[in-house]
Amino acid sequence: MAGATTAALAVSPSRLFAAGEVPKPANVLTPGEALARLKAGNERYVSGVMKRHDFDSERQLLADGRVDWV
Repeated sequence: MAGATTAALAVSPSRLFAAGEVPKPANVLTPGEALARLKAGNERYVSGVMKRHDFDSERQLLADGRVDWV
């Protein structure tokens, strides 16, 4: 398990995307921002509050096998 984690951390973020693709701006986070999101999600989970997400805008792209990265 530790070896897999080490290997995952060693992968350059630029290698995670195909040539020319970039992550959505909302998915580019600093480590502090990522930790804050994780803590907020944990707090919602512990308190029983669910965050709703409307996938209607993404459904057709996903169904067509396309991804809107911008």
